[in-house]
Amino acid sequence: MEPCGTRASGSANFPQPATTGFSPEGEDDLPAHAHDGVGNLLPGQWAIGEHGQKSYQTEIGAFHHPIDAVAHRLGDFLRARGFNIPASEVINAAINEFNDTHSHGDAHELADFHSPEWRKIRAADVPPGDSSRQMSNRPTRTKGGTKITMLTNKNHQQTPVGKFVEGGYIPFHRNLMHQLEDMGISHQEIKQGLGFLKYPWMQPHLLAPQGFLVSNQKQHGADIDESMMGRAPEGYFGDTEAVHTWEVMHHLPDAFFYPNVKENLQKKGKQPTGLYRAAHSMIDQAMQQGMEHIPNVNVTVNTGTLGSPQMINRPLHEILQTPDLREALVKDMAHVPAMMFLFGRSGQGDFKRLYDHMMEKYGASEDMLSAGEQASTSQRVQKAARGCTNPLSVCLLLLVHRVKEVKRVVADLVNTASRLMNCKPWECTTVMHS
Repeated sequence: MEPCGTRASGSANFPQPATTGFSPEGEDDLPAHAHDGVGNLLPGQWAIGEHGQKSYQTEIGAFHHPIDAVAHRLGDFLRARGFNIPASEVINAAINEFNDTHSHGDAHELADFHSPEWRKIRAADVPPGDSSRQMSNRPTRTKGGTKITMLTNKNHQQTPVGKFVEGGYIPFHRNLMHQLEDMGISHQEIKQGLGFLKYPWMQPHLLAPQGFLVSNQKQHGADIDESMMGRAPEGYFGDTEAVHTWEVMHHLPDAFFYPNVKENLQKKGKQPTGLYRAAHSMIDQAMQQGMEHIPNVNVTVNTGTLGSPQMINRPLHEILQTPDLREALVKDMAHVPAMMFLFGRSGQGDFKRLYDHMMEKYGASEDMLSAGEQASTSQRVQKAARGCTNPLSVCLLLLVHRVKEVKRVVADLVNTASRLMNCKPWECTTVMHS
């Protein structure tokens, strides 16, 4: 993860704490993320919160060291459940359990809640180990004896930003869960209310005001999404135009419009009931806007099977308003790989298998976009269609059906050739084209 923050002039990566945030021994360092991303500390002052936590208060909000962030959230959690117990008391009980059961004794003993050790920025990689009621073996200090309070990112070898100070280190996380369970709070309730206790690290956004830090996980290098653009200064990014799947679908080879069938021309695999439901739902939404918005063109529908087709030609309005015909239309197209591409499911199933086969057999030119680059460029129609309030979905279905109609004769010829020539449909397509 690469934490990214918002400042007056826009967004900035937060790779390291500001050097001026470090204080002499015996004094608290400023929290790791209390800066603007370019080396400037955020003006503020220390304050004691209602749960005993130390907070660095700024105009943006409060920043915390990990131990204080735990106290802040734990205090709210306990108060909401009627417990009038200081958060620091419960934390100290968890720390005592950790120390009493640690396999390395005094060498990795944790100081209590109020120790200034907790409020220094001392970072390291995530130490291995674990904790249980019977034994703790997770290191808390470096080989030189320095108390670890912050952790570096685990993906430093994959990101161009490299290694940086990321989240907080709370090695007593399981012990704190034990203390809450002993107070009669269920494990499930703890997980729901204090989800960060699942791990020995606290994510950066839990140490800063809400919305100040966001994760850029899996968005390294040149991957820039709309949310990142929205946090940039005005005019920083030029005008962009989305590329939609229906705009490029006509570039797919003929083979992507053939249904995936067995040798007896029966459709393979389970019935795609989820796709059926999604198609009917989007058609219903479109029809609710009025049939006058949907072109009433004639459409050919196979009411039989692939092996024994029964083709009829009806106006689209009639098909959409007749349950049996509409069901036949949806099912007729559901096994076409191009449909998976259209609705943003090109990374799985028949489409992915056929795409991989073609790339392996024919390869890609040097200037051709890879599958990953195409996926990052094309918008997922399926996601956008959840809130569809216009007849776009019907038009898309119609578009696929029209392309499929044009290629149906070719498909029949290829299927016949595959039986006669004992080859796969896409291999026979190559022979026929040549």
